[in-house]
Amino acid sequence: MSILPEMEPAVQNLRATWDKYTTVLNATTREEKGRALAECAIEAVAYTDPMMSIRGTDALVGYMLSLFEMNPGGTFETTSFVAHHGRSLAKWDVKNASGVRVGEGSSYAEYDESGRISSVAVFFAT
Repeated sequence: MSILPEMEPAVQNLRATWDKYTTVLNATTREEKGRALAECAIEAVAYTDPMMSIRGTDALVGYMLSLFEMNPGGTFETTSFVAHHGRSLAKWDVKNASGVRVGEGSSYAEYDESGRISSVAVFFAT
């Protein structure tokens, strides 16, 4: 028996937003990424990882494109997700074009009142 209740609607909504964010990561063109990001994040979204700190959807799309230039055909896959009170923690893998895991990490996200991502902090596993 689980001590956690069934996923509440508010958490389900955050998961749906996070899943949309992963489609941004897996999209292959600037246009696809931009459209998908506009659906799940605020225009002034803040993004940080150990290498970069940026703000805004245009800057984030550009950065995502540059990351996947190093891993052509690669994909991003969420392996676990927990959320509460407008915040989430996701663990994820990055896979190469052959489906082999080449990286992993965690992301902490905050969401605005409408349920869109307002900030993401990324931690790469070492």
